[in-house]
Amino acid sequence: MEINKNGTDLAKVLWYYNILPEYDGYTFKIVCPFHEDVNPSMIVNLENGSWYCFGCGLSGDASKFVALMENQNDLKSYQKFLRILKSNKCSSIKIKGHRRPLRGSVRDLYNEAYDY
Repeated sequence: MEINKNGTDLAKVLWYYNILPEYDGYTFKIVCPFHEDVNPSMIVNLENGSWYCFGCGLSGDASKFVALMENQNDLKSYQKFLRILKSNKCSSIKIKGHRRPLRGSVRDLYNEAYDY
């Protein structure tokens, strides 16, 4: 499976906020910026451009991530989202990685992350 535009947008947003870690594949865990967290509880999927936090229950796509980070109304946060995508910092980002073999179904992976 290839990364679609939503995955690229999410990677750019995470890069802009200095949250994008070194990753080995298209799915990885990070520390959630939306609640007090010390262990990675947010799972990010760059294949479909989505994220979900097992700690606070928030989820969404790249534009929702920006809206929560900026804590602004929908129009202002979407304008910020578009500025991020066009920014010099994010314009040169290239998504690389390889797909790791999945151990079981995706649901099993989410359950494993939740149990962690």
